[in-house]
Amino acid sequence: MSGLVPDQSSDLEAPANLLRLLGHPMRLSIGLLLLTGPRSVAFIESHLGLKQPKLSQHLAILRDAGLLVASRKAKSVTYDIAPGPAHRLLTALAEALAPERPAALPVHMPPLPAAPDLEPRFEHEEALVFASVRYPRP
Repeated sequence: MSGLVPDQSSDLEAPANLLRLLGHPMRLSIGLLLLTGPRSVAFIESHLGLKQPKLSQHLAILRDAGLLVASRKAKSVTYDIAPGPAHRLLTALAEALAPERPAALPVHMPPLPAAPDLEPRFEHEEALVFASVRYPRP
């Protein structure tokens, strides 16, 4: 843990640039989407609801910075996250942004108590319960 504490000799320029690149909501969305695996430009465009020119600008910024790798198959271009700090940071962000999961249920659950006897104990018990409920006046 002590290696993470910066001092005056720390070079934080590269991590700051990485955070700056992913600081745009659309580039962050692209990065988080690509954590699920390589995706075509058409898929990213339809999934995020971006117009193609705007998407191309963001993809070019991320690709030129070395955060994404592109592969071409015929007319289709597929993008993936480059291995390294960007992938680790996006993975950590995805984990931090995920909704909290409920605690796991115990392996051995005790049996539920038996259902209470629902039969009226007295002949007019149902009428007494109904009569004791207060209804708002109109």
